[in-house]
Amino acid sequence: MVPTVQPETIEQYAVRAFEKWKLGRKGVDDGVLLVMAVVSGLILWRVISSLAVSSMAAVVAFVVSLLAGARATFGSGYGGVGGGGS
Repeated sequence: MVPTVQPETIEQYAVRAFEKWKLGRKGVDDGVLLVMAVVSGLILWRVISSLAVSSMAAVVAFVVSLLAGARATFGSGYGGVGGGGS
């Protein structure tokens, strides 16, 4: 989780970080990056991946389940990390 992605959008930041860190195994394209950032008081998240679309759907479903669990853990007073997800 990063405190801000300014002056970039969260999408620009996530793609730049993914490319810079060269996530995944060389020649396999299995890298995944979850970026969470506070933007205008909301916690936003993006998943960037080099996985095939079918595999990516499974990764996104897993991440959403984690975020839902975190929201339940933190309670509605904090809003949980799922509060600003998209």
